Amino acid sequence: MISDPRTLPSRLRGRRLAGVPAVLLACALVAGCSSDEPSPLEEAQATPTVTAPAEDPEAEVLATWEAYWDAIVASEGSADPEDPALDRLRSVAAPALAERQVGIVRRYAGYGLVRTGEPAVRDEEVTVDGDTATVTACFSEDDWEAERNGETVPSEDRGFVPVGAQLERRDDGWIVVSDDAPEDVTC
Repeated sequence: MISDPRTLPSRLRGRRLAGVPAVLLACALVAGCSSDEPSPLEEAQATPTVTAPAEDPEAEVLATWEAYWDAIVASEGSADPEDPALDRLRSVAAPALAERQVGIVRRYAGYGLVRTGEPAVRDEEVTVDGDTATVTACFSEDDWEAERNGETVPSEDRGFVPVGAQLERRDDGWIVVSDDAPEDVTC
């Protein structure tokens, strides 16, 4: 079972918590209607649990890379230089990469462009060597289109192309420091 929501694909993140408000409400109702017995919520709070997962650098690297792309897709979908997605990007990318994306979003806003849909990714590979890592994958923008003032901007389908990223482990986790694809990757 995946315990860290950052390791879920972006389209699944948040769905596992959908039932939490109902469970908390039910626990509160049970606690309000019972006598001196502790509620399940009180018992859960009183019982310490260890939630630290075993270290899995490959999963951490892949989660960081996915968060990087999720933030790029979201920021280009809004074309708003104040989009919170850019703050998320700053948390997983080197400052130069984050600022490059802010510039792209500003240009999109100036041209009235937004991206719709999302890219397709396949064949992800992660290599970790100490405090550095590389992610390679095949990436298609064919279903990640651009619109200008509500009209689709014509583009050529390119199919899957190689993409990559280099990451470094910092005190607070992994960050993407470069997004150049290695030359030896084919799709």
